[in-house]
Amino acid sequence: MSDSPAALQSQSDREFCWELILRTRPNFSSSCLYTARETSARLVALYALFSSLEELFCRVTDEQVAQAKLVWWKTQLLGKEYTTSDHPVTRHLRQTEAITSASIGYVQNLLNSTGQRMDHGSVADETGLKELCVVVALDQMKLELSLDGAIPISPWAIENACAVVGLVQLLRESSRGVAPTYSWVPLTVLAQLGVNRSELAQNRDSEAVRKLISRLCAMGLNWLPAGSDVCKRPLLAPSLPGTTAARHWLIQLRLCVRLLQKLPGKTTSGASRIFSRTTAGDVWCAWRCARTLAR
Repeated sequence: MSDSPAALQSQSDREFCWELILRTRPNFSSSCLYTARETSARLVALYALFSSLEELFCRVTDEQVAQAKLVWWKTQLLGKEYTTSDHPVTRHLRQTEAITSASIGYVQNLLNSTGQRMDHGSVADETGLKELCVVVALDQMKLELSLDGAIPISPWAIENACAVVGLVQLLRESSRGVAPTYSWVPLTVLAQLGVNRSELAQNRDSEAVRKLISRLCAMGLNWLPAGSDVCKRPLLAPSLPGTTAARHWLIQLRLCVRLLQKLPGKTTSGASRIFSRTTAGDVWCAWRCARTLAR
């Protein structure tokens, strides 16, 4: 292995990206095992970007600071600064060519949808929540699948699968947040459970939180009734082969379904512990999904 300054810098950037990813999505270490080396390097860069944006919602308590950080990311990724930025994530995106001229539009959409989430109030009902969850995950999915130059996922799967992935991210953000308010939960759901937002924020381990998380997980699993079969070929467009990035995304989807199956009955603290680690069962789940997709 080369010990030139450039090689050492590249290794340092890669390690920084991995640390960032593992703070938010430790199960990435399981899904990433089943991708080609070149694609894996690009996925690390992209998921580090996704994690950086996710941190704006769970680690930054001042809304103006979060908005300023998002503006900074826009200048780093969409402006001329991209070619000279010395931020580890941006450097790794450049080195791996994870962002290309063909996919820069997806990056812009991702940053715009992140900004829209910051300005977004609470949704009205379960339909609105599902739409929000799709917004959370859709541009990430498109950017990831663009690594293969195509998006071989059927329209049905895009809406329903992205809703599941987006819900998991919202739950993860709330469990990791400094002050989890669950501000994105529809008032209709809170009313049905007989709880309010202040009750959720004041006690991370209340029975109200336990009921809410169980209800949200049930909703998410109903959006994708296939459950353990989400890794099967029908999620891929019939005319296109399963590609490397698409397979990785489907493995991540399967792991998200597994999380929704593990979270019911947990409080915010319990959910945080589940989100903060990967288990042997997660590794086994990823392996089985990868094996199915390889057939």
